[in-house]
Amino acid sequence: MPIEHKAAATSPTAKALENRTFGLIFAGIFAVIALIPLINGNSITIWAAILSGLMALSALLLPTLLTPLNTLFQKFGLVMHKITNPIFMGLVFFGTVLPTGLIMRLLGKDPMHRKLDPAADSYWIARETHLVTKDSFDNQF
Repeated sequence: MPIEHKAAATSPTAKALENRTFGLIFAGIFAVIALIPLINGNSITIWAAILSGLMALSALLLPTLLTPLNTLFQKFGLVMHKITNPIFMGLVFFGTVLPTGLIMRLLGKDPMHRKLDPAADSYWIARETHLVTKDSFDNQF
């Protein structure tokens, strides 16, 4: 019998794997932070090396210890999402959509044909009818 997605995601085995992955990723991040000073000929950063070792040991031997940190990091991610998502969406809108619309208006383009025509009986645009066959769906691109 297949396990539903939610049940599989909340199983103890899945949580342990999630915590293990979290611990190993952060162990790697702290290891990089610890080793970066070696590039300039300095000694390693001790606190980052200790954190890297502790995270790696915990991830490999007892991943359930990382559950509170993992949960805290996920909540931090949700807060960051609420802050950064509107910023990025605003940048996309004001950087692409708004300039495109302004340029289209300056050039007098109206691709959606939105101008009102009080004399028009209908705004229906007659299209050429194309016979749809099974072959028209092959090699569409």
